[in-house]
Amino acid sequence: MSIFDGRDMIVMMHDLSAEAQACLDQKPQLDREAAEAEGRYRMTRKNVFLEYQAGGLSATAASIATDGDKKVVNAKIAWRCAESLAEANDEAHLLRKKEMGIVNDEIARSWAAAGVAR
Repeated sequence: MSIFDGRDMIVMMHDLSAEAQACLDQKPQLDREAAEAEGRYRMTRKNVFLEYQAGGLSATAASIATDGDKKVVNAKIAWRCAESLAEANDEAHLLRKKEMGIVNDEIARSWAAAGVAR
């Protein structure tokens, strides 16, 4: 017999399923926040670039100055953070699915050992 009895494994499967569903429920919001942060970064970068060009810098110099501008850097950090949160949520969902597969296999082994057909 396994270190878990059958009821514990079923409860564990339900808990993992609920956690996986919570990840799926958060996905649209996290993806939208990442997309909005990317849009803010791109608009900030373009506006700062245009400001530098209007100030008389060449396109190359304006591009280099834009990359170091504090507003652009902060917007890029916000975008990358939002993107990382969305990716972490996706990874958490995949992990829960993998854990559910492991628990399902353990349940199948336990039932097979007990002679119960699925």
